[in-house]
Amino acid sequence: MRAPYRVGLLGLGNVGGALARRLVENADRITTAAGRPITLEAIAVAHPAGRHAVAPLLSAAQLLALRQLDAIVEVMGGLEPAHTYISTALAAGREVITANKQLIAAEGPQLARLGPLRFEASVASAIPIVETLAETLAADRVGSIMGILNGTTNSILAAMDEGASYADALADAQRRGLAEADPSADVDAHDPAAKLAILAMLAFECSPLFWRPRTMAQNEPATEPSAMTAASATRAPMMPTTTMSR
Repeated sequence: MRAPYRVGLLGLGNVGGALARRLVENADRITTAAGRPITLEAIAVAHPAGRHAVAPLLSAAQLLALRQLDAIVEVMGGLEPAHTYISTALAAGREVITANKQLIAAEGPQLARLGPLRFEASVASAIPIVETLAETLAADRVGSIMGILNGTTNSILAAMDEGASYADALADAQRRGLAEADPSADVDAHDPAAKLAILAMLAFECSPLFWRPRTMAQNEPATEPSAMTAASATRAPMMPTTTMSR
């Protein structure tokens, strides 16, 4: 058996909490699949005092200082402080695994140059598509990309196609847990735009101009879906395929 792969987790929200529990509760199954134990050494949260988790709780600074870690798993989301933490970990020679589509779309190529950055989970990880574009199809020419990149809006559009109003379709998606209380990331297309930006960087080696990081000014509750104007893309270095190395 190979030596354990030791990870530290940045964030303990819905995604982070579920991942932490799975790493601990399904440890034997994960070990068999990975060929080595995956051990959760610590979890970083903003206010660790008084909280409980399946691994020791630390501040982000304390977690990033742990020398025994092989990788940092970032599940905080957002641009900052995630960008700072990921940059610090990569500069220290650690592998970083993230599902942060907003950050990868905005700073992916720059971060990938700092060290081994794994971001398969940022776009359609169940397919998977990132490694397919970055490695399997790296020598091919991709003509176009089509697909459903956001399940929330897909559900809303399906309901509207059956006669529901936008408001009723959105309310139903929220009741079923498909949409957040503030659904603007989905229905205003910030989520699928970030995913499409990542796929475009990998498939076409370009930086799409139609996407920009979501700002606080854009975080107003959505009423009707806003139109997205397609713009031309500028050429930019693709994220190094070494970021997908195992």
